[in-house]
Amino acid sequence: MTKHPYPIIHLLPDQKDVPMGGSMRLGAQEIELREGSLIHSIYGTKTIFERHRHRYEFNDDFREDFEKSGLVVSAEHRGFGGGVGIRGSPVLPGVQFHPESASKTPKAPPHIC
Repeated sequence: MTKHPYPIIHLLPDQKDVPMGGSMRLGAQEIELREGSLIHSIYGTKTIFERHRHRYEFNDDFREDFEKSGLVVSAEHRGFGGGVGIRGSPVLPGVQFHPESASKTPKAPPHIC
């Protein structure tokens, strides 16, 4: 992987010395939603459990700069940004977890309805 001076998306610290393959997290992971965010109002709760098995996430070193510009980290997994939104925007937030994995007919998660 090429080194970049501003790694906005970076390899999780606990994944740095783990070889590719079985290193990804499996199953539902605990995700904390930011109160007052759009995603919090959609789910109606502060804590959710969704599949989330990526090795890369938003680099928290850049959170303050992005939030000054209106980007809000609205979902976190173990302190790392896993969902974002834009302050005041009515569109759905972007998430790195996989809510569609829990979708079962006829009971879809609230974000899919």
